[in-house]
Amino acid sequence: MGNALLDVALDGAGLSYLLQPDGSRSEQLRIQGPRLHELERLAEESRRYFVRLDASLYDLCETFRRLAVSPELETALRGWAADAGPGATLGVQSTDDDVRVPWELLPHALGLRDLMVVRVAQPTAAAGSRRSVGPRHLLVAAWSTSPMGECMRGVGVEVRELSRFGGSGIEVATLHDRPFEDLKGACAARAPGVVHLVVNVSTEDPPRLLIVLDGSKCDVDLDTLSSSLAGPLAPQLVVLNTCFAGRTVARHLCQRLGCVAVGWATTVGDLLAPEFAAYFYARLLDGMSVVGAVRSFMRRFELQLGNDRPIPVIWLPALDAADLPILLREPPPQPAQRQPAAALFDMASPGMQYRQPAAALFEMASPGVQHRQPAAVPFEMASPGMQHRRLLAAPTRSAALPEHSAEAAAVRLDFQALPAICPALLKNGRPLFRNPRIVTNQRRRVRLEIVCDTGSATSVYRRMVEIEPPSTPVIFVDMQFPALYDLIDAGTHRRYVSFSVRVVDRDEVLDEVMCASLWLGVDEWIDQRELWPFLPAFVRPSCSGVSEILDRAGEVLRENGGPGDALDGYARDASSAVSKQIQAIFQALRHKLNVGYIAPQAGRVRVPGAGDLAVQLVRPPAAIVKHRRGTCHDLALLFASCAEHLGIHPVIVVGRHPDTLSGHTFFGFWVGEREHARHWKDRSPSGDRTQDTEFGAGWLIRSPGELRALVQNQQIVVVEATALTRRGDDGHYTIACKEAADLVAKMTAADLDAAVDVAASRHAVQPL
Repeated sequence: MGNALLDVALDGAGLSYLLQPDGSRSEQLRIQGPRLHELERLAEESRRYFVRLDASLYDLCETFRRLAVSPELETALRGWAADAGPGATLGVQSTDDDVRVPWELLPHALGLRDLMVVRVAQPTAAAGSRRSVGPRHLLVAAWSTSPMGECMRGVGVEVRELSRFGGSGIEVATLHDRPFEDLKGACAARAPGVVHLVVNVSTEDPPRLLIVLDGSKCDVDLDTLSSSLAGPLAPQLVVLNTCFAGRTVARHLCQRLGCVAVGWATTVGDLLAPEFAAYFYARLLDGMSVVGAVRSFMRRFELQLGNDRPIPVIWLPALDAADLPILLREPPPQPAQRQPAAALFDMASPGMQYRQPAAALFEMASPGVQHRQPAAVPFEMASPGMQHRRLLAAPTRSAALPEHSAEAAAVRLDFQALPAICPALLKNGRPLFRNPRIVTNQRRRVRLEIVCDTGSATSVYRRMVEIEPPSTPVIFVDMQFPALYDLIDAGTHRRYVSFSVRVVDRDEVLDEVMCASLWLGVDEWIDQRELWPFLPAFVRPSCSGVSEILDRAGEVLRENGGPGDALDGYARDASSAVSKQIQAIFQALRHKLNVGYIAPQAGRVRVPGAGDLAVQLVRPPAAIVKHRRGTCHDLALLFASCAEHLGIHPVIVVGRHPDTLSGHTFFGFWVGEREHARHWKDRSPSGDRTQDTEFGAGWLIRSPGELRALVQNQQIVVVEATALTRRGDDGHYTIACKEAADLVAKMTAADLDAAVDVAASRHAVQPL
């Protein structure tokens, strides 16, 4: 773990940076930052996102990187982050008083996912002497009415959940919907080590607290807030679990009180906020630092939070505080009999209700849903076109059960939907959920219900499950959602689908969560290592375009072949006969259909919950025939589709071109069935590919040496499919085979992703 300090200075010309990789001045690098006019432009873009909420996170990250991150700074930061490894923390100390540069976006902008950016604010001299070192006391002050008079339900949930930490070796006091003056009195009387605030914050400059109580409104300025929290001893930590409090408000408290201050830079969902609070304090009780606890929350729920996630801001009085644990809990007298603090969140405790944060975030983006922000501030949906559903504020409970009974909190769902659903993977049994579990504190039999809503239809899956403590993994048996297959049949392009998951005991809903996934188009493919085994799903031998191509290939054989030549696969048991058929397909595409080349679509697709995914459009054979063009990937899959239709075993080679180092795909085929069967039998002595421990091991060749030997021994013939798009002499079939063989000869382990044997995969992967 490593820390670095970035000292940002403002002068008449603009910003300048002083990077201190070890947090001291023993090693430093001075770099020029943006000029004043660039700084003003960045400030305006920052206000659009953080205050007016009419800009996207992606656009702001691009502007931030272009204007604020010079090439010299980016190089220096990447080098330091690589040396520091996971857990690196960059502290930004700035004299830019209006916090115009959104440094919290640095990990997003540079793709440094393991980096945590914090702010360092020098406290006043008085604040440094007033910092508290105890006692272990948490004070929670929360107001649940918005400035428009609407009740924010999640605030009550948050107060109840935090109050339950009182049984974990710390003292917890709560002020829920009480006059602001009570907060000052409580701080003076108790001198809490940690203060947790849930209050509306205005977006004006300077911001003010907006408190609505019994129909009357009260504005509190920042000086009044800091003086109220000071007490005889200032707190060590102030958490502002509310919208728009992470920049100016948190910085003010850090400077005035000399404390660590945490807040959100922009909006946070009314139901996501309790999730954060429960998880954050459980990690603190485990001995984590504030920075570590926030980092853990963002990492654990990265898939659910999505790209337009709420942005936490941490203010430290000194960079050394980044690794300082704030121990709230007294050492237990009998450690062996006490439950780890993590169980407060990871296992259901009496009376505690938890939710998957994905649903809370989706609800946050829904029209009409309450946020911890002034109601007059508009909110742009995080992902236009999302179809949202509301999440219950608490599980439905039987009236016969008291709120705090052990039975009431006996079950909790731990379900995470995949951020994106690829139809090719769905059709081949790829799970829709990651490691689903049901957490419980007693053995029982319950009913699991999952409702899939595609916006045009719904499907329901039900089954009985025997669960036992501490948790039971959910193994899905024949789980199918016909509504999703309707999307495949209709060729539906991207949209969001939602899942409502409930666990029921008789007529009582014990817990319910909601989550959503981005449905990808039928012809979209996610290029990831763990998904390469599913590539044969895009080899479609029954597609209508394949029949037209083979008709033209038959014409080529009749015009140029011998009397015995035919499209009969391995029927004649001769490698030359097989090669003639592939050559006829090549010539039909080149001369009869005049297929040309088209470059892949530029850029990467940003999928909420998964960051940047390499999602590539795969044109089906019919589209290539109709439009007469395709990429190297399209043409390789097209050859494979035609070959499989004839009964010839195709191979798709995926990797990068050894000369250009760009992504590349080409085609190959086995010259005979015996060679194909012998190779895989030798690879798996049992002769049963289903026994391979890694999915896809029975049809993937990952070793360049293994592929090279097969090509050199003429067991596999490889073809550069894009050669058919050339109109000169270098577009002949023999040249295409030689080019592909030369590529295989040059390939290193870094160049070959996998050679995918389509026929060997068909026991596990079916075509779309």
